[in-house]
Amino acid sequence: MKAWRLSIILLVSVGSVANSEQLDERAKLNPLARLELKNFAETLRRPLFSATRRPPPSPPAVVHREPPPAPPPDPPPLVLVGVLADDQGPRAFVRTSPTAKIRILRQGEQVESWTVVEIRPQRMVIGRDTRTSVVTMFSSKMRQQNPEAVSAKAEK
Repeated sequence: MKAWRLSIILLVSVGSVANSEQLDERAKLNPLARLELKNFAETLRRPLFSATRRPPPSPPAVVHREPPPAPPPDPPPLVLVGVLADDQGPRAFVRTSPTAKIRILRQGEQVESWTVVEIRPQRMVIGRDTRTSVVTMFSSKMRQQNPEAVSAKAEK
């Protein structure tokens, strides 16, 4: 029985030596001969010289965009009630809402984050960053905002 086992081991080792010698011979002629065919699964699935061979689709590019900046706020709804010019410079009398008290503003002061840029006899210019807005006395905006007051004056 021992002889039987020994002969099997010898046959296997001789066969493996013969196989390795054949592989070395083939490897001299072709370096890819040492590699197993299962390593080329992708080549088998997509043959090299086929007109339909295309690279695998690339994953979609992830674009990180910052949200656009918030639009600048609209100018405050000011009503220019009057303008006074004296030795201390011009002052504008404004109302921010129909029920609000009248505020007195000078050039350079702020009203609802807008700065008074210029005060003229019947208008005032306010600005914020690069934007400006003109507030005039007796403008049609005032009539549109409060049509009941205008119609009450017309009836009198």
